[in-house]
Amino acid sequence: MTRRVLITGAGGFIGGALLSELRSDCEVWAVSGSGESRFPDGVHALRIDLSRPQASAELREALPAQPFDAVLHLAALTPRLGAVELERFFAVNTYAVRYLMNGLPAAPRRFAFFSTVDVYGRQHGGDVFHDDSPVAPTGYYAVSKYAGERVALAWQEESGCPVDVFRLGQVYGPGDPTRKAVPAFVAAAAAGEAPIIQGTGDELRQPIHLRDVAGAVRCWLEHPPPATGRTLLLAGEERITIRGLASLVMAKAGLAGEPRLVPRAAGAEPVHCRCDVSRAETELGWRPVLSLETGIGQLLAGRRAGTGGP
Repeated sequence: MTRRVLITGAGGFIGGALLSELRSDCEVWAVSGSGESRFPDGVHALRIDLSRPQASAELREALPAQPFDAVLHLAALTPRLGAVELERFFAVNTYAVRYLMNGLPAAPRRFAFFSTVDVYGRQHGGDVFHDDSPVAPTGYYAVSKYAGERVALAWQEESGCPVDVFRLGQVYGPGDPTRKAVPAFVAAAAAGEAPIIQGTGDELRQPIHLRDVAGAVRCWLEHPPPATGRTLLLAGEERITIRGLASLVMAKAGLAGEPRLVPRAAGAEPVHCRCDVSRAETELGWRPVLSLETGIGQLLAGRRAGTGGP
């Protein structure tokens, strides 16, 4: 029997990758607030801005009455385009969760809310983030995403639908619209320039490729839903410093020399990201499979060919 899956944020970086992963063997309903999004034939596309209260009524009118096998909520506002008002972050990342849930004609069999490791706050010393580590979000984005988690979990109590929260590390891959390290370094190296690093570049990262995120979601769908929701961390297997990442990009691009170091912006602090993903590996039967070397090489090749580089 074909699964019926609803994906919000389906025109975005991660949502689009999940749509591509699932549309071959699932009945996919895609929600996007952007009129610029283009979806493949066979996908049920809905243009609905989930940040507006009237989205609930629009969803109830457009969606089938039968319950979805899964809902993947990826629609979100990130700080990639510069300063954003607090009210806008909460409208998209928090209130929209409730508008979506109110708009479902029937409770789905399972629900996934995609969040961020930013909800944990800053790491110190040798700290490692675990699924159940204490949260201490800083900044409007992280606070609004954590509030969205709580809204989703409150709805779980009301509806009986299990809600799994996926907290993602730094996701990279083709089409990345952010200003994060991987797309910035690849863009510089593809242009024959040394990547620029603010500070010493000693901060640790644990990047995860889009394909590995999609693989985790595939495993999640193929396992029976839990009685109640969980928090599941997703990050890559390899931990690498920002400087090491820049050097890897340069090596894959065939560039000699070293990354270019510049002073860190005033008030900026080093941010580490070390994650323990053993719960996702154990409970979903999943492991990240794409090495950084392979993923970076593919991004550089795509960038040079003009076929999907960042």
